[in-house]
Amino acid sequence: MKIINKISIISGVILSGILILICIASCGKNETFDPVAYFTYETDGMNVVFTDGSLDASTYSWDFGDGTNSSEQNPSHTYSTGGKYTVTLNVAGKGGHDSASKNVSLTIPGKITIDGDFSDWDQITALVACDKDSGTPSLEIFKIYADDNNIYFYLKMASGYTDGVLDMMLDTDFDSTTGNHSWMWDAGCGVDYLIEGEIFSDKDAAMYKYTGQDGSGDWSWEEVVAAGSNLINAADPVTSDGTTKFEFSIPKELIINLSSTGIGVGLNLMNSSWSSVGILPSPEGGYTTADYNFANESLTVNL
Repeated sequence: MKIINKISIISGVILSGILILICIASCGKNETFDPVAYFTYETDGMNVVFTDGSLDASTYSWDFGDGTNSSEQNPSHTYSTGGKYTVTLNVAGKGGHDSASKNVSLTIPGKITIDGDFSDWDQITALVACDKDSGTPSLEIFKIYADDNNIYFYLKMASGYTDGVLDMMLDTDFDSTTGNHSWMWDAGCGVDYLIEGEIFSDKDAAMYKYTGQDGSGDWSWEEVVAAGSNLINAADPVTSDGTTKFEFSIPKELIINLSSTGIGVGLNLMNSSWSSVGILPSPEGGYTTADYNFANESLTVNL
């Protein structure tokens, strides 16, 4: 009898264990977890390879930030132009939905070369196209492009304009309340630095820091980068088809206190007698694009 009882007890224990394992296995099959979206990426020029690292996800929806999408788990995407893009991955699983976003910054290597060949500027949208009937007809097109190292400028002017002075006003801290408030741009442009020189003939300029009272029109400047310091990298002006084109660049490292967000820019193009023949933006609001009037405000450039 004792042997039989022991066998019964052992059998009961084994049976109970089996039932517990069956219950655990059954419960595990029915348990679901909320998905967690996660991804990494690698850039190669304008091509970006995205690698999914999400948990408990079964479907994927990518928004590349430039109007294109993908449902692949690990897609690659080639962007058409440089810039900052917010990429979002939306995932779904049995437990629900989740999303993750990252900013992807791309710079086109060598997009602009200062060499007197202006064809590379065709891919850059004009910051402003000037109205030649506004009273300052020497400026026609103004473009700006920036990469990691330089800021590039392109001017298209009236034919034969190769001898004169350019004043370029820079709002480097991206704060219109500080710096000089010139009569040319009213309170819309707080000028922190002035770049001035006969850049068309000399391909050189100096840079001055505003030292007057913030918000005033005091013409008080201190030279911080002297002429001859390679502030300007310029090609010779080229005159053809009734216009003169000119391109130059400025190293970012020489622009003191440059904001990572952007800069405000104002131009005063003068002839050899220092008389204005083109002002951007126009104080009278004469220069416009199809959707924006630049009167009394700086031209904003995102870096």
